[in-house]
Amino acid sequence: MTPSLRHKLESLATQAGAENDGHGNRVAAMIPTIMAAAGLVDRDVWPIVIGARLHDIGKRMVPPDILFAQRSLQHYERKIIANHPEDGLAIVKEALGHVPQVIGTCINDHHEHWDGSGYPGNLRGEAIPLPARLVAIADVIDALASPRAYKAGLSAAVIRNVLVRGRGKLFDPVLLDAVLENYNAILAARVSVAPPPRMPASVVGGQSGSTP
Repeated sequence: MTPSLRHKLESLATQAGAENDGHGNRVAAMIPTIMAAAGLVDRDVWPIVIGARLHDIGKRMVPPDILFAQRSLQHYERKIIANHPEDGLAIVKEALGHVPQVIGTCINDHHEHWDGSGYPGNLRGEAIPLPARLVAIADVIDALASPRAYKAGLSAAVIRNVLVRGRGKLFDPVLLDAVLENYNAILAARVSVAPPPRMPASVVGGQSGSTP
């Protein structure tokens, strides 16, 4: 990777990570701890962290009245949101001209499920690239833990139960076991991130009440 591409990725990830009330930054903060817990010490953590910060950049394409809706969504609205992985990949490709493979899979595949029920490709098991499996777990942890205008954040115990129920269904069971064995350390990594600057709702379209 050229220094120029690396710099552009860092810059784009800095912007994207702070969006949606800092969701991407918190997801990224958990990745090194999850990787260490899973014994992935020989993997380069940097591209996965960058991919985690960028994973929801495609939500820039979702109209605010859908993304921040405090109501049940219509079927067509859910489909618009479900396009965000592919939209995100397109955004990064347009901005940079090239998307490194690891970063691309974090963006495109983080909603794939271990049992094949996810999207956009209905990938199953180890056909889901490892970086996306890592981001998927961290993404759900932060989504459940984060308060929104329409809901309180869930407790650590409740989130743990949700993760356990998703073992072998939503999540890689081996990775999830490592997460559960190091759960407190991973939660601590999540809250180690400074919150993004608060902006007026008129500027960000109500971003403080967004859904990650």
